[in-house]
Amino acid sequence: MMSSVAALSALGQDSVTDGPFIFYKGDFMYVEGVQNGVPEKDSFRVSKTTKARTVKVRVPNTKNAFFNVPLKSCLTPEPSVYKPSDKLLVVSDIEGSFDGLQKLLLTARVIDGQFKWTFGDGHLVVVGDMVDRGREVTASLWLLYKLEEEAKAAGGHVHVILGNHEIMNLSEDFRYAHPKYTQVAALMGREFYEFYSRDSELGRWLRTKNIIEKVGDLLFTHAGISPAMNRYALPIDTINTRARPYYDQDGLEDVLRAGNVMNIFDGNTSPFWFRGYFVHPTVSEEQV
Repeated sequence: MMSSVAALSALGQDSVTDGPFIFYKGDFMYVEGVQNGVPEKDSFRVSKTTKARTVKVRVPNTKNAFFNVPLKSCLTPEPSVYKPSDKLLVVSDIEGSFDGLQKLLLTARVIDGQFKWTFGDGHLVVVGDMVDRGREVTASLWLLYKLEEEAKAAGGHVHVILGNHEIMNLSEDFRYAHPKYTQVAALMGREFYEFYSRDSELGRWLRTKNIIEKVGDLLFTHAGISPAMNRYALPIDTINTRARPYYDQDGLEDVLRAGNVMNIFDGNTSPFWFRGYFVHPTVSEEQV
């Protein structure tokens, strides 16, 4: 990972814009970001009676465009199994490309030009790896966050399923992150891991997501189901329930063994890592 000083030098401080990032500490919520290299920060006292706030998210690569994101009043784990849908759009590996995500959703008529949900009772399934590599991770996550509530109001659903890169970020492995985000953290006076910590809105939101879901008779997971996972013979919701407490513990083998979830996180067997459908030695058709 590039150091903060090297990142500041390599990218040019004045050109950096990102955010907002929302953090919680005690009774306060902090809304922070960077605009043209200048840190921005605001804070609000929150309580059980505080009305949900709306934050503005700047559209990357534009001068003044933005979309509003109402913050959720409650974050709870997503269900694992859903009724079938006649209308599905399935995408994967956005990897911080907001422009690519926007074009996909516009072309499929999932959103309109104002970033509003227009897919009715359809289901949008994002099968992991929204983060890393690209420069526009934050805006991409906020767009999906916003569309979730709009889809539910229309009878549809947005499924955000975690891939190996989300798990890596939650467990503070940023080796594939764009250097911009090291720079953003340095400008804000924070550490990179705080963006997805348990004290951040995006971190809390990502921790409500699953690693495997079923819509009708379609099974969705980022990588695949290994023979080892099949031998577990676990219901889908049990896999998610067992995995969720360890999203930010990936790589701590003793902890994972103690929780009886080693195969769920192991790079050779995990639903978000397994490559045995395509990489030798491949599993048999019967196994699939």
